[in-house]
Amino acid sequence: MISFVHAHGNFIIANLIFLLLSLSQNSISLLLPSIQEEMLLSANDQQWIINIPFVITTIFMTLLGKITDICNRMPIVRLSLLSFLLGNSIAALSTTFFPFFIGRMLQGFGAAVLLPQSYVLIKQGKRKANDILFSYFMGITTLFLIVGPGVAGTICALLGWRWVFWIGGIFSLFILLIAIYTPDCKTSEKKIAEKIDYLGALLMAVLSLSSIFCISTLSHSIFLLWGLVAVISLLFLKKHLGTCSWPIMDVTLFKRASLFVYTMVLCSMQITMASTYIVSFALQHIFNLNPAASGILLTITIAPSILVSFLSSYIQKRFRTTQIIRTSLVMLILGNLLIGCAGYYHTIHLLTVSRFIISFFISILLSVGMTVILNKVPIAQQGTVSSLVYQFREFSNMFCVAVMHAIAFCSQQSIQIMTGTRFALSMLIPTLAAFVALLFFHKNKGH
Repeated sequence: MISFVHAHGNFIIANLIFLLLSLSQNSISLLLPSIQEEMLLSANDQQWIINIPFVITTIFMTLLGKITDICNRMPIVRLSLLSFLLGNSIAALSTTFFPFFIGRMLQGFGAAVLLPQSYVLIKQGKRKANDILFSYFMGITTLFLIVGPGVAGTICALLGWRWVFWIGGIFSLFILLIAIYTPDCKTSEKKIAEKIDYLGALLMAVLSLSSIFCISTLSHSIFLLWGLVAVISLLFLKKHLGTCSWPIMDVTLFKRASLFVYTMVLCSMQITMASTYIVSFALQHIFNLNPAASGILLTITIAPSILVSFLSSYIQKRFRTTQIIRTSLVMLILGNLLIGCAGYYHTIHLLTVSRFIISFFISILLSVGMTVILNKVPIAQQGTVSSLVYQFREFSNMFCVAVMHAIAFCSQQSIQIMTGTRFALSMLIPTLAAFVALLFFHKNKGH
């Protein structure tokens, strides 16, 4: 058993991480009504419970990614799993808002390492990724991300919401034990000895996060204040400490390896994924489906992505990378336009077919994009790059969801409603993002 873990530990850990995150993180919206009923949470408390893991993850992701490159990766992964174990345990034991909030913070801190580093673990210390192994990983994780919330909802209905976190804690311990017996990857590449501008890295993340919050919640001037403080502090650091414009990243690497091109492609893919949030509301406001029916429809339309993920290695061998990316971006443009038309003309069948198309090509872009990026980056910088790319994707996600929400909804007598026209206009955002990514990729030819 131990020899099997030694040989396949990285692959097992990377896959189980996504099941853990899907069970404990992505399902919180399903658990929140039960938690609110027991703890009597205010609307503001509920919003913080949802948002705080993302805030913590965003602030620390790139910094911790850099640390995993400088130090050995597996010990950092073990610490993040321990953080997740503590977070789940505290959340399960909580009877009031504050300890539950602390538990969610610890989950976010653990996710800051686990989310991006799972991609790096699949490479198992190799300069070139195993395409077949990576495609299996993408297929399994896609399945877990779809199944996780359903499992959490079932546990909550049968045993109560606390058991979701107890099971998440036990599962964290199980993965941690596997990680303990999994040796760190050996590589012939020398680790880069360099200092980290911790303060600059944190300020950069806070600045970016504050900007997003300013756009999504313009009434909250405190976030604008945070952003201004971050800008002033960063300028001070640059002047007096000589820090670079991106404190933890060698920007020349991104330029030399054309990582900006592929990162933009992944961001456009993420924006299309983020449009699911708006589509879920459209199914209820425009097509008059109940929440259960909406969830089933969205799950069914995502299902093809599982098969596509498993076949991604074959697709990459059969077609050129540039051909795959160009075709996928064109289909994202077409799919988003069709979804907008479906909302405008109230055609549920067109929306369903369009969602099938989009889920198919989203999976291809994610698998191909991450494979290309990790293959272009030296092992000693994979943790940083993976974290940075993931952070760019999340910022794109938050920014565009805020903009799409502002476009899609209008207030009438203090009630937010969505019309077919406004929904169609909101779908121009992911369409435009895919179009810009296509132009940028075509100009740079992906080289």
